[in-house]
This record gives sequence, structure tokens and C-alpha cells, in this order.
Amino acid sequence: MSGTGGPSVVLVSIAVASVAGVAVLSGPREAGYVLAAVLAAVAVARALLPLRVVGPFAVRSRAIDVGVCGALALSLAVVSYALPAG
Repeated sequence: MSGTGGPSVVLVSIAVASVAGVAVLSGPREAGYVLAAVLAAVAVARALLPLRVVGPFAVRSRAIDVGVCGALALSLAVVSYALPAG
């Protein structure tokens, strides 16, 4: 998979498909929670993994990437909680 971003792009594609599947099967609230969990996992991965592993997803400095993904995860979880269930 040279030139395509490697395993990180595959993992992101799987995460996006999972969120879409949850949105269709369960609703937007649950999909928001899944997306928030994905963003939290991205923040942890960016904090712990070296640059060569995260590849094209390392856009800014490590601290900014982790902070932005963490803040987005928390915000999305709060907004999802405010949505009506189902």
C-alpha cells in the first residue's frame, strides 16, 4: 500500500464505516458516541505512537493534535448526550 497512507488509512476507513453503520442501525446519538470514541482513540494513538506509525494524520505538533482530538471527542460526546434517544 505504498503511497496510500498505509494501515492508518485502513483503520480510519473502518472507523468511518462503523460510525455510518451505527448511524443507520441505531441512530445519531449512538453514532455520535462511537465517533467520540474513535476521536478519543485517535488522540491516545497520536499521543503514544511515533510519527512513522501515524503517518499522514500527524498534521500539527503532537500536543495540538492530541488536544484538538480530545476536545472534539469530549464535545461530540456531550452533544450526542443531548440528542433524543433512538
